[in-house]
Amino acid sequence: MNRIRELREAAGLSVDEVAERAGTSGTQIRRLETGTRRLTVEWMQRLAMALECSPADLIATAVIAGAENEVESADMQIGSLATAIARKGLKLYRVTGDAVTEAGIQPGDLITVDESPTTIASVQTGDIVLVKINAPPMLVLRQYMRPGLIITNRLGANIAIRLDDRSVHLSIEGVLVRD
Repeated sequence: MNRIRELREAAGLSVDEVAERAGTSGTQIRRLETGTRRLTVEWMQRLAMALECSPADLIATAVIAGAENEVESADMQIGSLATAIARKGLKLYRVTGDAVTEAGIQPGDLITVDESPTTIASVQTGDIVLVKINAPPMLVLRQYMRPGLIITNRLGANIAIRLDDRSVHLSIEGVLVRD
């Protein structure tokens, strides 16, 4: 669940005041507060500016219970091509989960992930990232949002986790390479 109403009330703002600051209507703000309208990355950025907070502050930390690996290694034995891919810090995966379907990544897709430290250090809002969760151990795909939030991006309920959440040990392992 999101924290929009909590942050709005703490700031002493009405629904209409937040709507004006965000360039939308009070009806849209109410829908976002109640979860009847999906809280996208774009909405999070607009609301964070309106409420003078970080986009990560809009989301209550979620529990990872029931999560599973969302990718599997798709290393192919293609001789020198496989060696060249590995030298560039790239790795192939097959998507097995539906966590980022609204970002165009479907179960069964073959994806290329750049696992180089330089790319990981320069991750940008909107990038799809490969995240390693240590307990229980798994690899998941999430959409990254500055300054340190990873979120699912699918129809229905979405999960957000702050990278600095000490109750979950996770790390960004790579960034999806888009065509």
